[in-house]
Amino acid sequence: MPATSESVYQIKVSLNWVTPPVWRRFIVRSSTDLQELHHILQTVMGWTNSHLHQFIDGDTFYGVPDANFGRDINDESGVRLDSMLRREGQSILYEYDFASEDHCNVFWTKCMLAFPYACSSSLQPPRLQRRK
Repeated sequence: MPATSESVYQIKVSLNWVTPPVWRRFIVRSSTDLQELHHILQTVMGWTNSHLHQFIDGDTFYGVPDANFGRDINDESGVRLDSMLRREGQSILYEYDFASEDHCNVFWTKCMLAFPYACSSSLQPPRLQRRK
């Protein structure tokens, strides 16, 4: 199913070079930008956002531009996931904490129509209310 403005992506993130395998599966809006995806990945992986990061798509690097870093890096803010992952099965690389080589493959596994709680900008699960 091609992505639409009201679609969500099921994403699988796998930590490279770790045994046994460490992975997470979650749902995000297809319009999520890389800056927001970085924060989502920090949450789902249980990390503390205390190291540098970057996304790599082929020979193109995305992250927070820094003149002292010494590498051409494109600003990740505003770069939507659906502009990078156009077909199910595509992936990009997410690097976090360059010294420890925490690299994740970010795979788009499925495209679905949006449903209300999947499109919430909150990372908290929806609150359920008991019936009286």
